[in-house]
Amino acid sequence: MLQVLQVLSVDVLVLMPYDTINNQGKIKNIQFLNDSFKKLKEGNVHGIAIDVWWGIVERNPSQYNFEGYLQVFELAKSYNLKVRPILSFHKCTGNVSISIPQWALETAKRQSLLFQDQWGYQSDEYIAISADNQKVFPTGANQLYRTPLDIYSDFMTAFNDMAINYLNDETILQIQIGLGPNGELRYPSHPSAKWKYPGIGAFQAFDPLMLKDFQSSANKSGFDYNFPPTDAGSYNSKPDQTTFFVSGYNKSFGGFFMNFYQNYLLAHAQSILERARYIFQTPLVTKVACVYWWYGHSSHAAELTTGYYNSNGHNSYSHLAETFGNVIFDFSCFEINDADKSRENSGCMPDELIDRVLGAVQQQNGQTMSGANSEENYIKSAFTKIISKLANGKKTIKYFLHKQLSQTMLQEQNFNVFIDFVNNAKDI
Repeated sequence: MLQVLQVLSVDVLVLMPYDTINNQGKIKNIQFLNDSFKKLKEGNVHGIAIDVWWGIVERNPSQYNFEGYLQVFELAKSYNLKVRPILSFHKCTGNVSISIPQWALETAKRQSLLFQDQWGYQSDEYIAISADNQKVFPTGANQLYRTPLDIYSDFMTAFNDMAINYLNDETILQIQIGLGPNGELRYPSHPSAKWKYPGIGAFQAFDPLMLKDFQSSANKSGFDYNFPPTDAGSYNSKPDQTTFFVSGYNKSFGGFFMNFYQNYLLAHAQSILERARYIFQTPLVTKVACVYWWYGHSSHAAELTTGYYNSNGHNSYSHLAETFGNVIFDFSCFEINDADKSRENSGCMPDELIDRVLGAVQQQNGQTMSGANSEENYIKSAFTKIISKLANGKKTIKYFLHKQLSQTMLQEQNFNVFIDFVNNAKDI
């Protein structure tokens, strides 16, 4: 009897430029998209991913403009490319600036509902998760207000209604739900205005509502803790330059705070994903930050400020995977290995981190993973690293998101290297 060998395939998606849709809700360059989609399909690419920006779609409360996105979906469908929409409730930073809607940002500022560090710096990347149940945001109707969770639910419902034809015919492969800054479930602990790699970042637990919740949680547990750690250095400190990350993190106060800080984040994810599961019948994806620097330090300082309690015997990624359940776990930095960043003496261990995440996902029955790169790179060795990591995760890693479509990517030499990777990924 012939034995049939199972070929384990990883489907590659390509992330669209962040400004594919302009601030008026229109496609920025339809000819570029058309030419690019044709080339992607000829190259055996499975599909695309595109950010559906809250700040573009809902410029006025409860008024949604998905027109440009509908056109992208239709164009992708014409080339038989699958689509992963990324519902992005955060600010886009960097070369492209797309803020959260002004009506939401103004309300959050007025009500002190933005993340805040111990020095009073507020992040405008994402509404503070302490505000999830604060019914102070406008609906567009007189004297009626919503919570942030209501806002996200309303947006998802509007998207589901708009995209129903593409959901029904499975042009839309899956839907990625943004849960925080950069679309990742995390705190904005490494803001570009304050932080430089490889700084440890800073705890974002000092907005009024979160402080109140921390104090209440401490009192209920029999502790007289009034403030989160204030001895954890600053954004660009190294762990050993701080008291908290040398010795405080593994004492009773440090352990209590980190459990609180992480659980606060997990509760936010659970609340949004619960609503997303109710609204959508399509598979869901969500993203976790790849914080690989200081992974080799006993405190895992950069992960801790991000909200991932991955020290003192805790495995943050197991808690994340358990919270996600059947949601696809998206994780990046697949092109980086330990040797890449060793010159900076910053405890970088991306290989070990990815192995830990992969192990956490594999513990969840039936959960799958989507890999990604963090930076555009068309050197063959970078793709060889990715293929090696995909092979290590076979049966668990089903998708890979390449960042991202650009003129550089479409240059003949670069594109040929990329297409070799696409075909290799389909035959791990």
